[in-house]
Amino acid sequence: MPQMSPLPWTLLCILTLVSLISISSIIYFSTQQSTYHSILNMKHKLSFKW
Repeated sequence: MPQMSPLPWTLLCILTLVSLISISSIIYFSTQQSTYHSILNMKHKLSFKW
């Protein structure tokens, strides 16, 4: 039984890594979109000013 103990740990580590990467990528993409939208809004306001 002791030989089987490392496997779940490595699986858990891999799962946590994958989840962290996915969460970070989702956050990154959401922030990118928000900045993109804010830039678009700024351009829109600027065009309205002109």
